[in-house]
Amino acid sequence: MSIAEYIVRAACEAARQNRLAKITRITLEIGRFSGVEPGALELAFGYVRKGTLAEQAQLEILSPPLLLFCKRCEMEYAGDPEDLRCPTCLGEEFDILAGRELLVKSIAGI
Repeated sequence: MSIAEYIVRAACEAARQNRLAKITRITLEIGRFSGVEPGALELAFGYVRKGTLAEQAQLEILSPPLLLFCKRCEMEYAGDPEDLRCPTCLGEEFDILAGRELLVKSIAGI
């Protein structure tokens, strides 16, 4: 709920700064390893947007691919959440290069 509140507050502040009367769409980028459950966020967003400039806004959620770096063979690869091993060497030690994002990508309005 607090993440949804923050998103709505930030979007409304940006809308005021840009002289928007109404927010029509908020686009988020949520990585698979961000710790945020998109369905729960959508539900919370439905509640917290009431009475704000985002009351009628659609929430668009983009999920970028999980990008990992194998520490063993130094390959970058698209991670599969079901099997995070490196497809080249089957190594299990990796760094997460992308997949933890939680970004407000854009706000649209009139």
